[in-house]
Amino acid sequence: MNDDLSPLLQVLPAIPIEVERYFEKVRSGAYSGRTQLGLNLLPPAEVAQLTATFREFHPLIQQTGAIILDDADTSDYHCYVPDLPIAGSVLHLRHDGESRIVFASLSDFVQAADRCLVGDNDLGDYHLPFTPLATDQERLSEKIATFYHQQDEDVEASILLLVESSSLSDDALFIEIAADSNFYFGEAIANTILVRPRASLLELAKVCSQHPHPQVSRPGAKALSAVQGLQ
Repeated sequence: MNDDLSPLLQVLPAIPIEVERYFEKVRSGAYSGRTQLGLNLLPPAEVAQLTATFREFHPLIQQTGAIILDDADTSDYHCYVPDLPIAGSVLHLRHDGESRIVFASLSDFVQAADRCLVGDNDLGDYHLPFTPLATDQERLSEKIATFYHQQDEDVEASILLLVESSSLSDDALFIEIAADSNFYFGEAIANTILVRPRASLLELAKVCSQHPHPQVSRPGAKALSAVQGLQ
């Protein structure tokens, strides 16, 4: 391991090879100071320092174990998620909107940064339009269930983040969550069905469409229509 990476051990239990390769690219300095492109990737020491600060107060950073990769003076940040069930992905942490996974891997993130430099476009222009599916759906459902049954407001953002990466295959779990009085949960599930409708999601879509809050029932009705259209 390069000694330059040692500060990362303050915020990561170990340094994956993909992280080493990422910082080999960042070390060139080509991706720093381009705030007009939304691009300012940080060196390891600054990543460790900023991450430690956020872990003192930000539930999503605490619960995902994510490390903050950049600071483009927007109050929004790109973060690497090291742990399952969404390990290796890049989270866009937003200060006034919905945080979500926008790149499936660090290599995809760097490729987007390269495209910024060539095309003079903002990094956000290359975010994935939809959150990619997590590779370990069983672990994902277990994590969502753990967070949900904690009944803690601080885990709401983590539940919403993980739902978007889910195939929603655990019928009992997601029907329970969709019917919850917290309409953000049902809304997220309905929107996730809309992105990837399947015939097997019919009952879940019905629960969303029948929710008493219109913020769930409206996208739920669209989700139901999308699923029924497949039959």
